[in-house]
Amino acid sequence: MKYVRVEPLQDQYGYHLDPQEYVQVLPRISGTLPVGATTFAADPDHYDFRSSRCVKDLKLGKTVLVDDEGRISLELFLAPNEWKHLSGLRIQYSDVQS
Repeated sequence: MKYVRVEPLQDQYGYHLDPQEYVQVLPRISGTLPVGATTFAADPDHYDFRSSRCVKDLKLGKTVLVDDEGRISLELFLAPNEWKHLSGLRIQYSDVQS
């Protein structure tokens, strides 16, 4: 993600992720996001790594591409981490062009 700082942890396995710049720029770019995305992106639980609603540990579960007479939609299903999340996440795109 363009505004999220990602740095390797010193002397440890993994990375430090800092979404603060993204949270700060979100009000400025919110008009360019799809309907519903701004509300979702602004939820502080999505950036709290201890939260069951944090999106960091979700994994791609499946994708569904549908061509309905030229109207293409795409659904991404992100699977939960069984030790952390209560549920996964479904993202749906309509009128996909590329």
